[in-house]
Amino acid sequence: MKKIIFLLLFSGILVLAISFLGGNICLAALSGTTEASDTTVAPGEQYKITVRGESDAVVEKLSVDIYLEGKSSPINSGSCSGSLTCAYTRTYSQSTEGDYTYYGMVSATGETSFRTNSVTVEVTSQPPSAPGTNGGVSGEGGFINFQNPLQYETFGELIDAIIKFIFYIAVVIAPLMVIIGAFYILTAGGDPKKIGTGKNIIIYTLIGLAIILLARGLIAMIESVIGVKIGG
Repeated sequence: MKKIIFLLLFSGILVLAISFLGGNICLAALSGTTEASDTTVAPGEQYKITVRGESDAVVEKLSVDIYLEGKSSPINSGSCSGSLTCAYTRTYSQSTEGDYTYYGMVSATGETSFRTNSVTVEVTSQPPSAPGTNGGVSGEGGFINFQNPLQYETFGELIDAIIKFIFYIAVVIAPLMVIIGAFYILTAGGDPKKIGTGKNIIIYTLIGLAIILLARGLIAMIESVIGVKIGG
């Protein structure tokens, strides 16, 4: 009986510790978007780029950086203190025709940075074509615009969101499953079958939670090895 009580106490403490650490790992899950006021402008015409950063928990400092594709360092940076959101807007103009692609990086102290979606601004002296004049597909000569029904820009972002969702569910369910396993053991009345069932519930719950934690760590390890952020 002493061994059973010790097993229950140890399992409960372990689950609470893992839940606490896991909560800290995801305490500041970062996200964000990049927007352009115009996607087609004339040379010298001004346009605005806005990077919006979000955190699901208040952080000491939430930073947002604006990057221009092809440059290794941010072209502008902003930050907000003690906030869940931070929006940073800068005005730009380009004298040379071409496509200029911008993206943002959202970061917080002690957390993994998040890269936002990219937006491309075309600088051209040619006016945009009127809908239906060329290149479009429509029964009436206009364009058909296909929009992504999901909020995720890449397959990697979708996988990352699914793993996060499963993790949140597991952190909530794991303690409940341990309690159920403990109930089986305490009410077994010496029945080896019920005691075995209770132990299996606790063991498999801990194994499942450990696998989910390792899955998140595995993604971070793969990103560091290949140098590509899977989550977008």
